[in-house]
Amino acid sequence: MWASPLTKLGMSAQKLTLKQSRALIALKKACPNLFVAVWHAGGLTDELLKGYRDGADLVLLETYGVPFEMQRYMRWIEERISTVRKAGIIHKTVIALGINDAASKEEWQKVGQWVNSSLALRQLMTFIRQKAPDMPGIAFFAPKASQKMLMAADKLAGEIFGKPAPLHDIISDYDAELRRPDGRVDVDLMVARLKELGVNTYFWLIWHAPTDWDDLHLFLPKAAEAGIQVWVYLVPPSESPPYTKLYSEPFRLDYIRWAEEIAKLSLKHPNLTAWVIDDFYANRQFFTPEYVRKMQGRAKSINPRLAFLPLMYFPEINRKFVDEYGQVIDGVVVAYPKDADEIEEAWAILNDVAFPDELSYPWGTPSSPGDFVAVSQRAKVLPQEKHIIRFRQRDDFIGPTSGYHFKQLLIDGNVVWEEDVAGGTRQWQEIVVDVSEFVRGKEVVTIAFRLFDKKGVSNFGVRWRLKDLQVDGLEIEADLTEPQKWKVEKRGAFEAGFGENIVQGQGRFHIPFIVMTAAQPYEFRLRHGDPSNA
Repeated sequence: MWASPLTKLGMSAQKLTLKQSRALIALKKACPNLFVAVWHAGGLTDELLKGYRDGADLVLLETYGVPFEMQRYMRWIEERISTVRKAGIIHKTVIALGINDAASKEEWQKVGQWVNSSLALRQLMTFIRQKAPDMPGIAFFAPKASQKMLMAADKLAGEIFGKPAPLHDIISDYDAELRRPDGRVDVDLMVARLKELGVNTYFWLIWHAPTDWDDLHLFLPKAAEAGIQVWVYLVPPSESPPYTKLYSEPFRLDYIRWAEEIAKLSLKHPNLTAWVIDDFYANRQFFTPEYVRKMQGRAKSINPRLAFLPLMYFPEINRKFVDEYGQVIDGVVVAYPKDADEIEEAWAILNDVAFPDELSYPWGTPSSPGDFVAVSQRAKVLPQEKHIIRFRQRDDFIGPTSGYHFKQLLIDGNVVWEEDVAGGTRQWQEIVVDVSEFVRGKEVVTIAFRLFDKKGVSNFGVRWRLKDLQVDGLEIEADLTEPQKWKVEKRGAFEAGFGENIVQGQGRFHIPFIVMTAAQPYEFRLRHGDPSNA
């Protein structure tokens, strides 16, 4: 369902803007599936920015109404971009330019001439794209525009703000180039072999020889004839000298230059549709969000359809990564998930979806000691000697930071099992707990799973999943396959995929991804362990 845009917010007294902000938030809370678009004029107050952050799906910033002068407009636009970026809403904000080239001289005297040439439009739209590649598009107010300018605006919007190619139906191969005796890539043999494999996308690794970039130029037209898309694949600083013997040549560690040159090449060869950097997250001190924003700005000012995807190993996919990089990337290559469960988990994180069997705490949110979330279920105690609880669990934090978040199982408020989220793996683990001494002499007990903070955190998110609950000597009213029947209690910002109002995630973003798995037997065992004989 779509809401009619709310227009001309922002041109009111401070008291009224506070009311507007509260009204937006209340509307979104009452109608979470309603799409709310706001047309904003005037200054951006803290009150309105909060309302837009929590209550709007799209914000269109009116950026016209004064006589046109290029440098003035650029300063104005840059100021608006900086404000919405700091407010955390740049991903749902667009600049709205005005066109009134067909207005009368009398109207021009009243409101001024706006962006009324295709050259000025191109300059401003390119400037916006460079400064804010994370903005989703461009808008126009053109009540008195000529057909020529309308067509120019439409064409430039597609050219400069066009989206990357859809990331789906990709069957790809990577590395393992076939080379001639002189060390150059045998591009004809490569194309023939990829066609035999049924591959429609090839990740061209630039690393094994100084001539790989030159050979890419030869490979692209032949790959296009075979219907094969090409993604350029670069190595990061950690796989370059002094850690290894070779760079990605010729631009080495200048990834902003790489962005520019790959984008230029993609205009000549439209089957060059994306580029990837290996081991991205291990090099995040180099590839800061601001650096990636600059990379993207350079590339998309040349070809906005060129996609950039970092290579991320499955354990690195978490909400912190999404919060920091989600607005400056076009997708993710998720390497070596072990099974369908891990693929589904990566999808959930990258699409702001919560599992219904999950207890979690968000990144970037402070907590206090004693904050918690607990889900509980009543159980009848059966007359037998042993009473056992079995379940499977895993969490997504494998770092060393300890002493904060604890996973717990409780019987009538007594902790019968607990584990720090620190360390470990992201694999499912079976937990078996003998609770006999805690239920002896009782007819009914309360079983609870709790995520508990022994110390407060400032920026430490975690997701804890539970499944396959089995009991021996107890009779429960509902197992983990019916999360809606569990009672939820919490204090602080914890969230639960249980209870009557199961948190399903807010769907605020969608980051597409493709899965990379190992092809060679040795690599498969290294990444996934020995395959099952069953």
